[in-house]
Amino acid sequence: MNSQINQMQFSYSTSEDRLLFRFNTTTGEEFSFWLTRRYVKLIWPVLLEVLGGFNRAAPNRLMQETLLSFQHDAVMTKANLATPFRETGQAVRPLGSEPVLLGQLSIKRSPQNLPVLCMHPEQGKGIELVMDQTLLHSFCGLLIHGLNQSGWDLQYDLGDFSVTPQKSQKFAIH
Repeated sequence: MNSQINQMQFSYSTSEDRLLFRFNTTTGEEFSFWLTRRYVKLIWPVLLEVLGGFNRAAPNRLMQETLLSFQHDAVMTKANLATPFRETGQAVRPLGSEPVLLGQLSIKRSPQNLPVLCMHPEQGKGIELVMDQTLLHSFCGLLIHGLNQSGWDLQYDLGDFSVTPQKSQKFAIH
């Protein structure tokens, strides 16, 4: 994928008991993925480790956590959560029209030494996203909001930023 993410969204499907992660790009592509509770429990510690990597220079763990919370709040305060996810029947869907069920996760480094979040199904094509701090904090913030809808009792948090979503509300960052 050579384009940039334009919008992303997490929403909970009660019938599937899964989170739907989808995003569209500046070039009109759309990708969608199912995350199970098991996958979320797998990905969360990885996301925290990657986020912590941006703050390795902090002198101790408390300072790292404080800096992480501050950075998260700063990103989420600037996020546009009011713009609905753009629904379009004309989007190009390189991985197909049905969401891909994620089962594998790995991290690698881009040529610019940024973390690359590699999310793939057990078999077949997935996605590899280069994650700068802003994109990673946005991803985590939307994931947290999706989890708030799920009722899975996974209490993940990164900062003081709070938006109390209504059960039917879907959050997207634009």
